[in-house]
Parts: sequence; structure tokens; C-alpha cells
Amino acid sequence: MKQLLRKNLREKRKNQQKSIKKIKDTKICSKLEKLIEFQNAKSVLFYAPIEQEMEVDTWKLIKKYIQKKEVLLPSTEHKKRSIKIHHITSLDQLKKTNLGILEPDKKSPTEKPENIDLVIVPGIAFDEQGNRIGFGGGFYDKLLKKVKCPKVALAYDFQIMQSIPGEKHDVPMDKIITEKRVIRCSLPTS
Repeated sequence: MKQLLRKNLREKRKNQQKSIKKIKDTKICSKLEKLIEFQNAKSVLFYAPIEQEMEVDTWKLIKKYIQKKEVLLPSTEHKKRSIKIHHITSLDQLKKTNLGILEPDKKSPTEKPENIDLVIVPGIAFDEQGNRIGFGGGFYDKLLKKVKCPKVALAYDFQIMQSIPGEKHDVPMDKIITEKRVIRCSLPTS
């Protein structure tokens, strides 16, 4: 089920018209900037969007806030299936990985997950309860278990599903921002 959902939504994201995607990205990023959690955050862990995946583009925000906030970006440690967090003060610190993803140079200063004020999370699919389907590697799930700050996902409205099957290791989002709305996630009460 998750694999089929990933495949379908990745395809839908890739098939968006670039001009429409750009408009949606601007709306999503504008909504993020207006969030009190973003305004109050001194340190923000962004993600570097994967161009061929047509993820919500965070580059304008990264460039805008690189000198105004502590901008953090992840690098992946594939053997450990984990993420390391790096401070960046310049885009010159980024290097393209063999997967074509821009990541901070491993020599860039690192930060502990528990010291971050806000995490911006990518994903393939979400539901209104905050459940998330990522790329399937579990990298972000491991990281999100360690953070104590709000977790805000950026997505296109078509990525919001009625319900996503959650697993024990999944960490729910606090908010999801799409071009149409800001979803304040609520976990079902038992």
C-alpha cells in the first residue's frame, strides 16, 4: 500500500506544470513565514529540495534567512541510516552527493537535534492527523524522535490523504502547510 502510494504521488508531483508548481511553492513558503513557530525560531532545520522529485522548493527561504537565523541543513549517513545536522552560513558549504542532492560539507559545524527550534519536513504523503510517508529509508523518523521542537511539513494539497497507516516508529507532524491551507494536526483520542 505505502509503496503504491509513494509511486503514484511521486508521479503526480513530477507531472506538475513547473509554472504552477512555482506559484504553489511561493504560497506555501509565504504561509510558513507567517507561522508564529517560524517567526520565533532562532534555528530552523530546512531540507534541500530534490529537484527531480519536484519537492516544495525551500531555496528562497534558505537564502533569505541564512544571515537572519541559524539555518540548518541535513546530511545523510547512509550506513547508519541517519541524518546529521549542519549549520550553514553560505551556499558554498553545499556539495552535490552521488544521488544529486545538495548537502552540507561534512566539515560544516553540527548541531544536536534537541537544540533545534523548528524542523521543516519533506514527505510523499500526509494525513490530517500528522502521519507521514517519506521515501522509505527511515532517516527522518530517527531524527524526529530526537527533536523537541515543532515539526512542520511542506506539501502540495494533493499529497494530503484521508488516512495513512501509521507505524510504531512514525513521528507525527505538528502542522502541514499546503498551497491551500495550514493543517493543525490532531492525533485521534483513544
